[in-house]
Amino acid sequence: MTDELFFYYVLDIGYILYGATNENLIYNGPFVLEDFDGAGTDTEWKLTKNPTYWDKDKVKLDTIVNQVSKEPSTSVRLFEASELDDVTLSGELAKQYQENEAFTPLPKAGTTYLTFNQSKDFFKNKKARQAVSLVLDRKNITEFILADGSEEPKGLVPNGISFSPTDKKDFANISKPMVKTDIEEAKKLWEEAKKETGTKEITFDLLSYDDEVIKKLAEAIQFDIEDKLSGAKVNVNIVPLTAAIEKGRNAEFDLFLFGWGADYPDPSSFMELLTTDSPYNYGKYSNKDFDELVEKASTTDVTDDEKRWNDYIEAENILTDDAAVSPIFQKAEAKLRNPKLKGIVNHSTGAQFDFKEAYLEE
Repeated sequence: MTDELFFYYVLDIGYILYGATNENLIYNGPFVLEDFDGAGTDTEWKLTKNPTYWDKDKVKLDTIVNQVSKEPSTSVRLFEASELDDVTLSGELAKQYQENEAFTPLPKAGTTYLTFNQSKDFFKNKKARQAVSLVLDRKNITEFILADGSEEPKGLVPNGISFSPTDKKDFANISKPMVKTDIEEAKKLWEEAKKETGTKEITFDLLSYDDEVIKKLAEAIQFDIEDKLSGAKVNVNIVPLTAAIEKGRNAEFDLFLFGWGADYPDPSSFMELLTTDSPYNYGKYSNKDFDELVEKASTTDVTDDEKRWNDYIEAENILTDDAAVSPIFQKAEAKLRNPKLKGIVNHSTGAQFDFKEAYLEE
């Protein structure tokens, strides 16, 4: 049995650490971090078996080697040469390897969505927001641009993370569908929005962050809007992630393509993003009834599972009626994973991977 495992991670995947280097961390889990010199600077580090872990006899791997690379294609070649055991894929590489036995799509409790800047006159108009959302071809986005197992969403809250306390139905299947495509309805609403706002032609800024797949996604959104909505021109503004967040906080955009992943499996992780006073409410959406429902769910109804559930269902229905945001896709992560690699537990929320009982078959 091999006791060393080699992983590849793309640059935007990292760890939440509570120390600048591994010497400043304290461990009580199955592995400890070694050879880590700082987030954003290291390209290789290790997780080694913790000799003081209470259940160490069940830990089969001695070492997990993590590597970061700027060139995904290089890592794929190393995987094919059996020098790596787990590689993250996206875009063209994900499409290329979909039929490979090693292709492994992993669901994530995250939604990427368009935020409308509602502090600006045009997107204060609900019909304008509805029109943009209705022209987006999400099937093309998920199947041909992402191709990593990501799905067309039903709403802001992803499927598979929250279930009714009475009949165990999925939250995403109970709330009103937030997502659909209807070109003719979109064109009608768009013309009404232009008339109501006194607009004939409009140019707006689509902000997002520097990632090759996200850039292609932004360009697809640009095409759908300009091709279907008369008088619309979209300028795609791709900036580094930290700059995108800063611009988002300062409302320096018209449309903001961004995503959120749940830290815990509950609708509150998404509903609280859009309360009036939320620091993540970049588009300045505000609805008093929505705020009150989210507040009730976390206070007066917090100990009543059924009331709390209904609060969040009503809250997302308000988001749908208001066209508050436009969900684009529910995230997944595509991997090439050695078929002999067994025992990794994947979590869609929180810490993604549990390697405690992972092992490589001989």
